[in-house]
Amino acid sequence: MSGWPEVIPDIVLASLYSVLLIRIITSPDSYFRTPFFTFFIITGVYNILAVVTYHVVVQFPYTENNPTVYIFKACFAANTLGAIASTIGKVYISIHRFFVLRTRDFSERVIQPTYFKNSPSSPTICALLSIVPIWPAGYQTVQVNGQDIITALSYNATLTMKIISVSFYLLYIVVNGVFTVLASRELVNMQRIMKGDAVTSRSLFLHQRNMFIIVLACSLSHLLKAAQQV
Repeated sequence: MSGWPEVIPDIVLASLYSVLLIRIITSPDSYFRTPFFTFFIITGVYNILAVVTYHVVVQFPYTENNPTVYIFKACFAANTLGAIASTIGKVYISIHRFFVLRTRDFSERVIQPTYFKNSPSSPTICALLSIVPIWPAGYQTVQVNGQDIITALSYNATLTMKIISVSFYLLYIVVNGVFTVLASRELVNMQRIMKGDAVTSRSLFLHQRNMFIIVLACSLSHLLKAAQQV
């Protein structure tokens, strides 16, 4: 079980993140209806889900012969679902930033290529498929005060889920790295094209540079998490 010093910071940060997402979702400003914020909201919701369910899994003892074992398995699945779906969402954010910078009108509403039109549902679908091995899995236990306390899924299930998770994180590292480099090159080209132009062009460049920095910060924070998992 994790201690309160680990739980409290995560819960506080998750609460603040929830407030931010609610403010974005309820804002009447059409700017927050762009693909970037759609992906940002999706990944944010799944990140919060992963944090909350992680602590539900590790903070309480579970035994096989107790109905709470279903809570353990459901929260374990939800934690994996949140981690994988948020990872896929972060990949889409990086890809989208590249296509925004690639188009010469730099529209935040660009959705290319065609499959991006249905992409908000893709993280959920991929993540749901990835957690299928969890449901039939057994458990590993240790005896504590005469009770068999669950510590993890069965060895085979744990190994399978580890392979799936690491595969997604490796894919994230490669794809995100490639599109981040490509987006940075497009940003440099944009700066060269607009050099010496009017104030409006300068403002447009500063906006795109700031958005690139935001996406890069999101990518790096998730990269640290991915590195820990790998």
